Amino acid sequence: VAIGDSRTEGYAVPDGRNWPYLMQRFARYRSYNLAVSGAATRHMLGMLPAAEAVSRGAGRRLAVVFGGYNDHLPGNHIPTDETVRNLVTITSRLKQAGYTVALIEEAQTTGSPRAAIHDAIARGVLAPDITLDPFAPGLPLANVLDTTNWNPDTTHPNQTGHQIMAAFVWAKIRNVMQ
Repeated sequence: VAIGDSRTEGYAVPDGRNWPYLMQRFARYRSYNLAVSGAATRHMLGMLPAAEAVSRGAGRRLAVVFGGYNDHLPGNHIPTDETVRNLVTITSRLKQAGYTVALIEEAQTTGSPRAAIHDAIARGVLAPDITLDPFAPGLPLANVLDTTNWNPDTTHPNQTGHQIMAAFVWAKIRNVMQ
């Protein structure tokens, strides 16, 4: 399963061209993209019952979580410490449902809770099984101003960015899926 916001759902890319869907070209598996544009981590908590339901009877279970950016937007006003707590809850519940949990750290966008999430992982407060940072310095998605990989809004990967995300995430999780 994939849990997240518009960057996972595939905002501004054609249907079937988001990174979770593109990953399916690497192997045969059943996937569920539960992401919704505009979702804050509070909304992502609401995605957990669906993730828990689809885990029943599944062999290998992998959940990729990518969210937190929308928490800081003016309409949400969710404090960073709550963002981290919500991600801890999401990760814990997915693990309890038998998932291996991969967490994608936040992009380096203005106002994102990247530092707080990174710190929580480093301190072991937020403990996914796999940590993914496709936005680290030196990687193709590090610069949100690079319109070869990002939409001009500097928030959403474009089609090339989704292809990069799919390859990056798959390279880190493929051992779990095979």
